[in-house]
Amino acid sequence: MNNFHITKVNKQLRQNGNFNFWISMIKDSQILIEADLKKNVLDYGCGDGGLLQLFDLMDNLDFGLGLELDENLIKKLIKIMRIN
Repeated sequence: MNNFHITKVNKQLRQNGNFNFWISMIKDSQILIEADLKKNVLDYGCGDGGLLQLFDLMDNLDFGLGLELDENLIKKLIKIMRIN
């Protein structure tokens, strides 16, 4: 975990119910894949993209692609993006 500290993560992401699971998955991937390699990550069922955001903070993410199929969630996120 190169220079990663929990304080680098925004509050909304830390409050996500999957947060601890994501940290565990990323740490396990760091054991299996060389730290210096740039990673390409596909997050199928990405929701709001939290896993990819966290992966980018914790590891050497070169490219992340999130794919979400839940139309209601997509509509909700589009509205949020328009507000911001």
